[in-house]
Amino acid sequence: MVRLPSDTFERIGLLLGVHQGLVNLTPSGHESLAAEWFQKPIQLWGLAGHSIRSHLLNDSRRAVLIEMVRRIKSETA
Repeated sequence: MVRLPSDTFERIGLLLGVHQGLVNLTPSGHESLAAEWFQKPIQLWGLAGHSIRSHLLNDSRRAVLIEMVRRIKSETA
């Protein structure tokens, strides 16, 4: 059995939150767009032409991940 630190579980949950938020923003039947939006450069959420993926890899702080989830989910509210 592998034991992961609680921080790892939290980050996995936050990444799933990013994914779910992106899926919720896609038109019905086009959920595959969520993966594209994660990887492609976009102008939304203060990313200024960077992808969500590169943004999160360039600054791996937990607070940055939490803020990204908040920004994406605010679009679905």
